[in-house]
Amino acid sequence: MHVRAIRTRLKAGMQEAYEEAHRVVPAEVAENLAERGYVEWLIFRHGQDLFHVITTTGDEPPRSERTQEIGERWHAIMGPHLEPVEGDVGSVDLRLVWSLSENGGA
Repeated sequence: MHVRAIRTRLKAGMQEAYEEAHRVVPAEVAENLAERGYVEWLIFRHGQDLFHVITTTGDEPPRSERTQEIGERWHAIMGPHLEPVEGDVGSVDLRLVWSLSENGGA
């Protein structure tokens, strides 16, 4: 498994619109991510800050033309909600240090 974290930021006043846009993500977007090895994509919001935690199999195939088209359509929907995050790494790989589920917990 491969885990990545991404931090993005919403434009002022876009919190509700962003959440509304995610209530029904187009099936082609979710299906394409699953086909490409994405196991989970969690998005947490704190005020205007968004924290994405993405888990993949680590075997992501090269981007196809279809994948590119689906991504461009989804980014056209999401782009107007987001603003640049200055001075931030944006996207980092995460290394697991400890897991409750693997240590006798849930």
